[in-house]
Amino acid sequence: MAIERMLPLSNTYQLISIKRQTLETMDGFAMCCDNCNTAIINQATIRDNFGNLWVVGLDCLKTLLGSVNNRGFADDMLFDFNCTVRDLARMKDAESVEDCGHAYRINYRTKANKKASTLLFKHHIEQFNLTA
Repeated sequence: MAIERMLPLSNTYQLISIKRQTLETMDGFAMCCDNCNTAIINQATIRDNFGNLWVVGLDCLKTLLGSVNNRGFADDMLFDFNCTVRDLARMKDAESVEDCGHAYRINYRTKANKKASTLLFKHHIEQFNLTA
């Protein structure tokens, strides 16, 4: 059973966006989750059924997902965010990176030393406030 904190689980929430706070944008201050008051780097902006905007961490977002109106959209956005963060990490150790205009093709080796490649879409980097 989910633990209710500052935001009532009885409310419904709509996911608006997910962004990552960087050291450059922090200016020495970390953002705190509006639900649990923990310092957060990954921030999800949600709107409740009364029109109020809240910024929560991804762990609290997952707790509130049972209350999110458009769960498919929220799951898709979380998936895109996690893939983008993973692929940015792959980019640093890649054998090669090709700029394909709207995306980067990352050529890398798997843990089993097999060749693999993936596309990292530039609009996801911008959408989630990440840097390549």
